[in-house]
Amino acid sequence: MLGYPPLVVLAGPPGAGKGTQCSQLAQQHGMAHISIGDTLRQEVTHGTPLGSRIRASLETGRLVPDHDMSEVIAAQLAQHRAAPAVLLDGFPRTLGQAQILEQLRPRAVELVILLVVPLATLLQRLSDRSRPDDTDPNVITERLLAYDRDTKPVLDWYANRGLLTHVDATAPPHDVTTRIARHLTTIGLHT
Repeated sequence: MLGYPPLVVLAGPPGAGKGTQCSQLAQQHGMAHISIGDTLRQEVTHGTPLGSRIRASLETGRLVPDHDMSEVIAAQLAQHRAAPAVLLDGFPRTLGQAQILEQLRPRAVELVILLVVPLATLLQRLSDRSRPDDTDPNVITERLLAYDRDTKPVLDWYANRGLLTHVDATAPPHDVTTRIARHLTTIGLHT
């Protein structure tokens, strides 16, 4: 819409498989993949002014403030204007961020896919990863609480717009990718 590629949001709690699925879809179907978590961690690693501001949020599992996220998503979207579609991994996580996205790319979000995974599976997946924000039980708890508190209202907002669909993400990753690809065809994306 308006000359921008369609946006597809992959949502779900930490450990649901958003990054894995976005990587697979991007590789198999030529879509752009914006991983907000990876981008934020790179900002911290490179010691940028933004990285300095958000370091404490990442280390404690709190969400990065919306005004900082606005800067990040605007820069990332500008890099992918020619993509057939853009997969958003980890954004938006708050209603404020969803509204920022709508201002940046009006009506560009065409589909929101919620990856559904039981809590026990999420905890196991997180314990298997080696990222620092996945090994501290207090940080994991805060991330899951932030998801319940801040992201579920975003999902309701998209559901009310008829954009939300659920995908069981407990199957092997390849099967989950196939399920997601079926949903992408419903909005005219050829997979």
